[in-house]
Amino acid sequence: RAKKEELPLPEPKPEPEIDAQYIIDQYVTAVGGRNKIEAVRNVVMRGQFIMREMGATANVESYQSGNNYKHTMFMNGVGSVTQGITDGTVWELNPMEGDRILSGPEADEVRRTADINPFMNWRTHFASATLAGEMQGDYKVVFGPKDSFGMDTIAYFDIQTGLLDKIESYVDGIYSVATLSGYRDIDGLKFAFNGEIAADYKMEVKYESVQLNVDLNPAVFAMPPYLQELVWEQGVTVQQVMEMLDLNGDGKITLSESPEELRASFSEFDLNGDRSIDLSEA
Repeated sequence: RAKKEELPLPEPKPEPEIDAQYIIDQYVTAVGGRNKIEAVRNVVMRGQFIMREMGATANVESYQSGNNYKHTMFMNGVGSVTQGITDGTVWELNPMEGDRILSGPEADEVRRTADINPFMNWRTHFASATLAGEMQGDYKVVFGPKDSFGMDTIAYFDIQTGLLDKIESYVDGIYSVATLSGYRDIDGLKFAFNGEIAADYKMEVKYESVQLNVDLNPAVFAMPPYLQELVWEQGVTVQQVMEMLDLNGDGKITLSESPEELRASFSEFDLNGDRSIDLSEA
């Protein structure tokens, strides 16, 4: 009887190259996937910041929708501190430091905070992402700053779950370590409900609710009128306005990045017809 011909075994699939982008992709998948993240129209979060060393507690609430953002911390005996982004302009209401328009690294920090997933969109906020090995059950990824004066941001992603465990960064020049925990599933996306921040002092963050795609009045993101006037009173240059509106840092303003008052006359500024406005055209 003829011997049955043996079929060759399929070649094993090559192991994926584990680099920074691979770790980031695993993280994005772990929290719910790119499609679900990009489908989010808005996010509303409410909770508390607890500063035990100071014996203080502050209620917090934040709203994010597209390019707009508002985060308010209500502190007894001090008042409220609000940071916002309105049509690309970053601003702050602060009873201790004064109300002002933010620019440079301060504005960049608010933009990263406002992004529902800044590491998925890391090219918008950072110049590079490099895998720096493993540390205590985490992959360590170093994100390089876009400007020469900035400092690295280091993120630690759990090797087993893919979730983000810890972030080391510099906020206002102060070294800060944020540890995340208590992930919960909200409409198919995972959010960290608990956190600890160690900087000049320790702070606990406990979110009580996270809501997605709610009916949200656009007026919640409105910049106070006197701050809008301050933009021009402070003599903001064209370059500074460009930096405020250029959300992805590519040196150009697209129609989607433009505030409503610019969209109507966008074509008048877009002299070369490439559907964007650069500094020479502004």
